[in-house]
Amino acid sequence: KNVPTKWKIKGRARSGGAHKRLLSLETMLFVFASFLCFLWLLTFTAYEMNILGSFLPSTSIGTHNDHQGHMSNDDPSAFLTMYGRHRFQESFDALPQWLQEYFTWHRAQTSATSTDLDTKYVVLLCLPKDTLCGGLSDRLRPLPFYLFIAKHTNRALCIHWEKPFGLEEFLQPIPDIGIDWRCPKDVRDMYDTNFAFDKQPRVKVFPFGFCKKNTIPFAPCVENDISVLNAEQDKFVTLDLATHSNDCINNANLLAQRHSYGGSGGGGSTNDNNSGNGNELMVMPDISKWQYPEMIKDIFRVMFEPIPPLAKQINATMTRLGLVENDFVSAHVRARYPAGFIVKHMNGNRNQAFDKDGGLKFEGKIKDWLVNIVNNAVKCSHLLAPELKVFFISDHNEVTRYAISNEIPVGGKESIRAIGIDRDEEPLHMDGNHNQMSNASDFYSVFEDLLIMGGSRCVAHGIGSFGSFGAGLSGNRCRAIHRKYNAQPVNCPNEQGMRRSLDIHASEMIFGEEPGGEGKIQFKK
Repeated sequence: KNVPTKWKIKGRARSGGAHKRLLSLETMLFVFASFLCFLWLLTFTAYEMNILGSFLPSTSIGTHNDHQGHMSNDDPSAFLTMYGRHRFQESFDALPQWLQEYFTWHRAQTSATSTDLDTKYVVLLCLPKDTLCGGLSDRLRPLPFYLFIAKHTNRALCIHWEKPFGLEEFLQPIPDIGIDWRCPKDVRDMYDTNFAFDKQPRVKVFPFGFCKKNTIPFAPCVENDISVLNAEQDKFVTLDLATHSNDCINNANLLAQRHSYGGSGGGGSTNDNNSGNGNELMVMPDISKWQYPEMIKDIFRVMFEPIPPLAKQINATMTRLGLVENDFVSAHVRARYPAGFIVKHMNGNRNQAFDKDGGLKFEGKIKDWLVNIVNNAVKCSHLLAPELKVFFISDHNEVTRYAISNEIPVGGKESIRAIGIDRDEEPLHMDGNHNQMSNASDFYSVFEDLLIMGGSRCVAHGIGSFGSFGAGLSGNRCRAIHRKYNAQPVNCPNEQGMRRSLDIHASEMIFGEEPGGEGKIQFKK
């Protein structure tokens, strides 16, 4: 009678009475049936997930490069109509055949299931000691040409920046279906950050287009460079251009375009060397000054999307300002460039690089000069689509504040007020001398401005390649140039932003390829 309760229960369990057993036959049958139901549910769920897997966004990108991407942009607050998974296929289909083939091959080479351990890479590099990287738009403007070289050398193109941060801190490949442009982890072991890119002890640099002071035409020069690189066996090589001048970059991108465009268009006279298809002219878009190739619109959307925190920031900004893709125009003013002009004409500090390091004071003669440029830029953008609101961008926060705080005359008695992002500090330049304690998020404003501009219907920009990048992301379909090469404003409307065609000649192509042919895209005005 004094035995503890728990012992009593245990004793009864051992009494052998079937009606008193803890694990009765009915209990065991119930457990077994429940287990079978669990197995069935698990199998059914796996089957459903296998069916739906291709429609569900992945949380990371499994690649041969052992990288993990940021979380997928499946959060509604990170969704952007202008970039992302839903834009991939349309842009991929719009590219010329050689680029489609290269991207397909590149994905196979860098995928998690790839068994090819002999993949070789061309690396687009920017290290802390480099002084010639330029800003974001300068670095990516030759991208069509670099892809062209990667295609002809059977190398995967990857981007490795350490100044100020890696590009993957701002943009990422599109999960599951995108092109992984990030370099393998072992690339860090190959480059010594104590040296600039062209002084690296273990990795060779291949500067394309160094044609003995222009005594050799660009195409044969590049053809020879490709042959030299094809003989190279190193896993990593650094890819660059002989110079970063506008002429060199434009010649490089024009060469890639000649192998991308076909079909008849306007301009020029017939030439037997133009096409193997009778006398039909083959044309492509012309490229001048800081202009981006029109293909960048689709190349970018195949290769990149903003990382989720940046996408959320852009989404919040566009919501706050009431911006909808294709339902606004952009006006961009590079206030801190050219720094030499500011020093010479505005009595600036000769030791300060305003364009990269900032510090330009919006006052006095400089303010008067910039206000004139701002007014002209807003007017030019308004004339492109008078019914749409104007989104204003500048590399100087006080210039932007002026543009969005004042009524600006746009002709006759009409005036408008632009909208924009009112920031407390100047946007940082990617190639500036920055505090070592800066964070990647400090540079979000650079990408925010660019990617919003790329969603506008039309873009008015001046000198420098940043505004041109934004126009390129919108397809160069509607743009105005509001500033001359000498930094002075030019009245609108003008013809500087017009899309012009350029004839394609076989003599300017490589490896005997003829203009036109299958798999080419058409230039349509």
